[in-house]
Amino acid sequence: MSKLRFSVGTKLMTIFVFFSIIIIVSGLYLFNTMQQFKVNIDENKQKYLPSIALLNEINSQVKTANELILIWVYVETDRNTHSKNLLDNIVGYKLPELLNKTDEYEKNWTKEQKKHYQKIKHDLNELMNKQLEVMQKLENEVDYQNEQNIVAIKSKFGTNRPLSELGFGVCENINVLRENIKQEHNSKQNELLEIYKDTQTSLYFRAFLLVLIAIFIGILTIRKIIKPIKQIKQVLISLSKGILIDTKLSLQNDEIGDILQAISKLTKGLKETANFSQEIGKGNFTLEFIPLSEKDILGNSLITTKNNLLKAEQERRKNEEKEQQRNWRATGVAKFSDYLRNNSNNLDKFAYILISELVRYLEIQQGGFFLLETEDSDNFLDLKASYAYELHETVNKKVKPGETLVGQCFLEKESIYVTEVPPNYLQISSGLGSEIPASILLVPIKLEETVFGVIELASFGTFQNYKIDFVEKICESIASTISVIKNNEHTEKLLEESQILANQLSAQEEEMRQTLEEMQATQEEMSMQQMEEKEKDDKEKNNYLSELKRLKRKVEDNDEIINNQNIKFQNIQQSINNSIGMAYLTLDGDFLDLNDKYLTQTELTKEQVVGQNMRNFLSKEISESEAYSIFWENLKQGNIQSAKHHYFFGNKEIWLYETFTPVKNEKQEWIQIILVSYNVSKAEPENIIVTQ
Repeated sequence: MSKLRFSVGTKLMTIFVFFSIIIIVSGLYLFNTMQQFKVNIDENKQKYLPSIALLNEINSQVKTANELILIWVYVETDRNTHSKNLLDNIVGYKLPELLNKTDEYEKNWTKEQKKHYQKIKHDLNELMNKQLEVMQKLENEVDYQNEQNIVAIKSKFGTNRPLSELGFGVCENINVLRENIKQEHNSKQNELLEIYKDTQTSLYFRAFLLVLIAIFIGILTIRKIIKPIKQIKQVLISLSKGILIDTKLSLQNDEIGDILQAISKLTKGLKETANFSQEIGKGNFTLEFIPLSEKDILGNSLITTKNNLLKAEQERRKNEEKEQQRNWRATGVAKFSDYLRNNSNNLDKFAYILISELVRYLEIQQGGFFLLETEDSDNFLDLKASYAYELHETVNKKVKPGETLVGQCFLEKESIYVTEVPPNYLQISSGLGSEIPASILLVPIKLEETVFGVIELASFGTFQNYKIDFVEKICESIASTISVIKNNEHTEKLLEESQILANQLSAQEEEMRQTLEEMQATQEEMSMQQMEEKEKDDKEKNNYLSELKRLKRKVEDNDEIINNQNIKFQNIQQSINNSIGMAYLTLDGDFLDLNDKYLTQTELTKEQVVGQNMRNFLSKEISESEAYSIFWENLKQGNIQSAKHHYFFGNKEIWLYETFTPVKNEKQEWIQIILVSYNVSKAEPENIIVTQ
């Protein structure tokens, strides 16, 4: 036969039910007592308070009637006055109505109170009848003029007069009855309060008794539960300190016994978990571990931790690889920025250095630099430089747009990446033999939508995405630099033509000046001869006139030549203004004048720029640098300078590549600076470049 099991919940529920019954019974008793007390209070109020209120109202109305009857007799003779109408209402309606209401509460009074009320009622009816009699005798003004009638009526009022005494007696009797009823009400009220106090004392005693019973039962229950709880406490304290001990626990047939058994199993499971954690700490992620159950949080957490550590290690390696790629790209950008800045004078050298360094930096095997050229109005891509190319008949140094992958890349203006290279397209050779590359990358040298050439790279391996992105960025910078080089060459050519035209104009002006001086000298000489020899013959005059005509024709011819040269010079100047931004500066950097192309770049008006110092529009990084001060010192010494500057014209931010050329006057003094600029904002911004 199994042992009877009383769980802790059953024990506590029994105590709870016991206390609940006591509390409910006590509560019902308290509620019933309070309800009865409330009923008694309400009955007491309903029995006495309305009677007192009615007697007060009757007393007030009788006093008002006594005052109004005197006004009726002694003051007012007109029948339709407010006071007389009010008296009619009191005597004829209010007082009879109040008496009828009071009759309804008379049954609650004592015999003596009823007797007293009947006397008041009799006297009040008599008073109202006599007042009505007086009111009827003095109905109009004629009645007031009857002296005998007035004397008889007035004799009823005054001290020791019947009508006045009757009114005072009624009021006094009402006050006596009212006080009697009020005293009885107060007496009943006090009795009820005494009953309430006795009930309250009884409730306090019962509550105290319940507390004593609860303490006694609580002590018994605690003594039954506290011993196994102390055992549980000792084990849990050890567990909280990380100590796993073997303790023999006294089991009992209730929930506490179940807890002790669960703690024993937990201790064993924690030991196994601790061993698994130590193996994970040693880096042994291959160890198998079985949790205590599917809901074992710690065991499952350790398994999850093991898996997360594996993922973290893999993620760490990926991040290291990405960081290495970022550092590799940043180093490459800085490195090739230096190459672009320091090798932009010679285009062939520029191309060779770039392609050779690019191949080495990418750790590939082959590369070619194709640049767009024009010959007899035909465009073609010329192989300016190569690295590890076999320059024989199979390698085409001049490629037309659309021919081969190089020409197709030029037309599409997009990168081409090939991993299946045709056998006859390209080979990589060494002293031991040759092999077809595994992949080929072609990237256009493009600035905005203008393509200046193509870079072709070949490798035995594959090109990773970050390396392809790097090559595309470098090609944008190369395109920007080539654009600047070509613009500089075009500008220098235009300036040389302009200088030649200016020298020709100067020579022709000098020749014309000498011709005019000869004409003036001839004219003066002829005048003197005419004065000295007035009788010259006609032949000499004709010779003189012919000479004048010849000189005049020569002057006209010179004028026509000068005009033609001026038109050509103006056309060249207009071409420069339409294609190049130009400005004139003082030696301190103040804007003196600027053309429309330069204004278009700034989006400002000429008035907003002229007179301002160039430093006001530059970023502080440039204008406050030591390099910028050295830059202007070199200009003041007559050295031509080139730089890429970061400007802020109002709300517009732009990058300009600029060439500064100092200009002399007739005294060979440096007086101003000619500034030629190109907008390179859409190319990738680099560090400030200042080159001489």
